[in-house]
Amino acid sequence: MTGQISAEQLTKFVLYSEWVVHSTWWVGDHWASLMQAIGASEKVFNLLDLPPSTQLVSKGRKLPEVRGRIQFNDICFQYPARPQVPVLRNVSFSIFPGELVAVVGLSGSGKSTIVGLLLRLYEPSHGQILIDGVPLNDLDIKWFRHQLGVVSQEPRLFSMDIASNISYGCSRSITTQDIEKAAKQANAHDFIMALPDGYKTIVDNVRLSGGQKQRIAIARALLRDPAILVLDEATSALDSESEHLVQKALDRAMRGDGKRKRTVLVIAHRLSTIRAAHRIVVMHQGQIAEANGKLDDETGASSPLYRTAQDLISSVLTCEGSDGIESGLLEESRRRNTLHRKLKRMYSTSQRPLARKDSYRRVATAGALTGKFRRMGNLEGLGFSRDWLGPQPPAPSRTTDSPLPPAQVLTTIPLVVDESLSAE
Repeated sequence: MTGQISAEQLTKFVLYSEWVVHSTWWVGDHWASLMQAIGASEKVFNLLDLPPSTQLVSKGRKLPEVRGRIQFNDICFQYPARPQVPVLRNVSFSIFPGELVAVVGLSGSGKSTIVGLLLRLYEPSHGQILIDGVPLNDLDIKWFRHQLGVVSQEPRLFSMDIASNISYGCSRSITTQDIEKAAKQANAHDFIMALPDGYKTIVDNVRLSGGQKQRIAIARALLRDPAILVLDEATSALDSESEHLVQKALDRAMRGDGKRKRTVLVIAHRLSTIRAAHRIVVMHQGQIAEANGKLDDETGASSPLYRTAQDLISSVLTCEGSDGIESGLLEESRRRNTLHRKLKRMYSTSQRPLARKDSYRRVATAGALTGKFRRMGNLEGLGFSRDWLGPQPPAPSRTTDSPLPPAQVLTTIPLVVDESLSAE
């Protein structure tokens, strides 16, 4: 300590001082980022410390054989984000092995929620779902999902070749012949072979049309050979031509392989999708309005489901007469004033039989629904067409050759009323 410093020591001091100052500045500049990183790391470590989700854990019972009996016993459910809004209220119905059951209803009635509960994407707040008499919660969730084939309204394709998209998620060993067989059953083989590389063509979620994606999704479901097939609005977003091809594939899928008939649960708006159903469950505001309905191909107006469809719009359908069926929508509703105000610019349609009993002709009438519902006589059906929501009725030449199912009112009237009431 002589009060002197050498040039070497001075150089070291200056360099060390610069490093200390620079490091201090760096800490100050990055202090906020460091605190954010610490907070984020705490969340990550807390997440890692959580027990594995039941969705990822393979545990529970595995049945030696799935026969396909499904029971919904007094199911209640509310979504976690809206616990005060009941979505399903005391829903109970059964599906027997090999049976095709359709669930219909207006938008928001809880149809797709039933599918989510069956897939265990959610857990019911009350009640129980049974598979072949075994509580769904007791089954191995991974194993159970492999017993299901699901075709949704908007299928998801991945950025890979078509063969890989079809085989995606299939747990059993498969061959190229298996993939092609599933594609043929789904009416997808022809358009796939027309692509540049056939089954090796790379696709994603935007390169194919809605009908093509839907048929690939059906092939994916069929490749699993599921004991239970779930169709959730599988044709609702398709045009008529695509719907025809997809519907043929769905009909083939629902029949099974001949050795066994698979259990099928259909969620649908369109009548063509549910005509073959053994039973039809009508949902309304989260409850079952009808659980044993079945379409009558000869007289659509006589089916219990037809009458239930009328109840959904708070109207009464009356049928009388011996030679022909006289149908009319009578104004007997607490909502009649609202309905008249909303529907006063819509036009009624009649349906007259053609040679085939399941084919009807649409005839426009010029009577607008003002004041009272227009009384229709000597008709075999009454309904509103979705396409006629305008101030002017279509020209007769555009409608007299159009086929219409006899129970078209099943879907058109509730759908039109629902859209009209929410339009304003």
